[in-house]
Amino acid sequence: MSIILKDFNEMKNYNSTAFLEIQYCKLKISKSIKKYVSVRNMKYGLIDSLYIYHSDIEKFFDEYGEIFKNGIYNNLKTGSIDPYGINYFQKNQINDFINYMLESKPTDYKIMIKWLKEALQYNGFYILSL
Repeated sequence: MSIILKDFNEMKNYNSTAFLEIQYCKLKISKSIKKYVSVRNMKYGLIDSLYIYHSDIEKFFDEYGEIFKNGIYNNLKTGSIDPYGINYFQKNQINDFINYMLESKPTDYKIMIKWLKEALQYNGFYILSL
């Protein structure tokens, strides 16, 4: 069973907006994390994002929740994935995520690793709310 949709058109076939979106942080380098987690800087539905359909979110959390911990929220606190908010992960965390996935091999980890390697050229990535 696939839980990660890697193609924007594939996401559109669901005829729904109930997805988690995993998206690159393409903002310019800033010393302020607050800029990266500002709601006004978010743009949803990007073509190069990954998507998790709402019916697969529990499985995603079960398999990836331990990997994607310590994301930064809009209020600048950190914690596990918040399915109803902004979760920002910094570039310097990506290689640790990749290594963890290579060991644990969650569903669709090859898709996720390939995408995360691309994220290294940006300022990290987001997991955005439903």
